[in-house]
Amino acid sequence: MTAGECVVVVGAGVAGLTTAVVLAEAGASVHVIAEQVPGVTSLAAGAMWGPYLVEPKDKVDQWGQRSLEIFRELAEDATTGVRLTSGIEASRTAEAAPDWAMTLPGFRPCEPAELPAGFTAGYRFTVPLIDMPTYLDYLMRRLHDAGGAIERRRLTSLSDARPASAIVNCAGLGARDLVPDPALRPIRGQHVVVTNPGLTEFFSEDTGLSPDLLCFYPHGDTVVLGGTAIDGEGDLAPDGKAAAGILARCAEVEPRLAAARVLEHRIGARPTRATIRVESVRWQDGTVVVHNYGHGGAGVTLSWGCAEETRTLLATQVTRPHGGTDVVPEQPGVAAAVIVHGGRVLLVRRRVSEGSLSWQFPGGKVEPGETREDAAVRETQEEIGLAVAAVKMLGERVHPETGRLMSYVACDVVSGTAHIAAPDELAELAWATRGEIPQYVPAGLFEPVRDYLDGALPS
Repeated sequence: MTAGECVVVVGAGVAGLTTAVVLAEAGASVHVIAEQVPGVTSLAAGAMWGPYLVEPKDKVDQWGQRSLEIFRELAEDATTGVRLTSGIEASRTAEAAPDWAMTLPGFRPCEPAELPAGFTAGYRFTVPLIDMPTYLDYLMRRLHDAGGAIERRRLTSLSDARPASAIVNCAGLGARDLVPDPALRPIRGQHVVVTNPGLTEFFSEDTGLSPDLLCFYPHGDTVVLGGTAIDGEGDLAPDGKAAAGILARCAEVEPRLAAARVLEHRIGARPTRATIRVESVRWQDGTVVVHNYGHGGAGVTLSWGCAEETRTLLATQVTRPHGGTDVVPEQPGVAAAVIVHGGRVLLVRRRVSEGSLSWQFPGGKVEPGETREDAAVRETQEEIGLAVAAVKMLGERVHPETGRLMSYVACDVVSGTAHIAAPDELAELAWATRGEIPQYVPAGLFEPVRDYLDGALPS
């Protein structure tokens, strides 16, 4: 990414606005496109820093710690909506404190007298608490000051965001249709905002995977009460029964809340997938796309770390005249052969899996002096004894599981019958129909590969 380069950011929730700020302040010409400004799910957040229930853990730890550093700096300015606040997280089942909590200022186990009735364990710490309406306004002001622009517009696909040197996808749940990404699902959350009866500390219960949450976050004259986590539901209409349950649970812990006046209901759909997606890809026409979505309930917590990683991914692209790009790899790339024959696509399962990968396309490392197309042809012959011819390059990306530069090459069968020719590497192979692909690759395919197979395989 070079100074003045035009970057379109899709989405104006906390991920999109934070990413837009980071890129604009790095010198890019940033244009945000979003249907909702700011995003309603981000507006509905509580919001307390805490990397809950998101993967991959090693990256989440990095992104969360970097965001924590920046939130602590922002807390020095009251106009940002960020404050360092003390409080208690408690459990009814004597759960141990998570690793991230034990490093926070003021961390200590609670004395029994500090815990509400029915709770068996808890701990105190000081953490950033973010008043989201104020904070999102701050981000929009900061983006404007850095020269960024925001356009309210609904996109039907990411390609509608062009022309741009690069597109950054921070569409949250919208990425399910824009990418599309079938691995993305909503988890409905509801908060109730009430007048503050004098609370200065937060309270949160460790409820695990329960859909009924219990937390309250004071923000000056108001308190945000929570909450719910209904997996698979994305309806944003207020639920009176859920609101009554939230009020009852919170008032049981803090009786002063029973008389608080309800001001509003905030509902959002947390964009959730098995692993957060922060990765760069390149479309067949050369457009660079960086995905930054799928943060679940940790979008605020990870926002600055993910935004800075997005900036780093864009910086690894070398811009050529006419807008083309070359990815600068940090290690030898891998070429994968996408082979369609007889209305099916060939998949293999390796004996040693890489991360959560199980079934994948045949392929392997690109050798020095070898083209990616030649590598795909050679690896196919070596692994499954099939002679193929490279037809075209479908696209490239840094794989989110392995971190390797992947090149996907469409190939036609020339001769031979597929079999396991490298039994030390492969356990089995399968020819999958279009409808069977999700059974083998539940996380979904790389977009250019999916688009190619949509045209090459019968419905």
